[in-house]
Amino acid sequence: MNSDNKIRIEKGKKDRLIISYEYDEGDAEIEINPEFIYDIIISLFERQSKNLINENSFLITLEEFYKIEGEKRFWQNTFDKVKMEEETKGITQRNIGGNRILVEYYKGRLIFQDDLRGYGSNVIEWKS
Repeated sequence: MNSDNKIRIEKGKKDRLIISYEYDEGDAEIEINPEFIYDIIISLFERQSKNLINENSFLITLEEFYKIEGEKRFWQNTFDKVKMEEETKGITQRNIGGNRILVEYYKGRLIFQDDLRGYGSNVIEWKS
């Protein structure tokens, strides 16, 4: 937390989380399902000003990624190769790329972000 972007995460009702944050006109609060936490946190960290953030309805899953980007076998091989480089060369971070869905690898996890923000960002552990 820094003085320009205070973010609070609390347990909400049932299995939900309450995210409180600052924006231009005061404080805002949204209640989300836990699987959307990465999307909200990434949105908060990447915003250029203290604007309100939008909650997405759909997360990027591996299956959605393969549908959007195509070439499932190519991507699986690419993810396996990057994981192998971590294990053999100690490379823990790599920007992999993508067309609409951008992928980054970090310590065994794939971080998916939709350029068009139609899907919520997601972090998935890659098991080859």
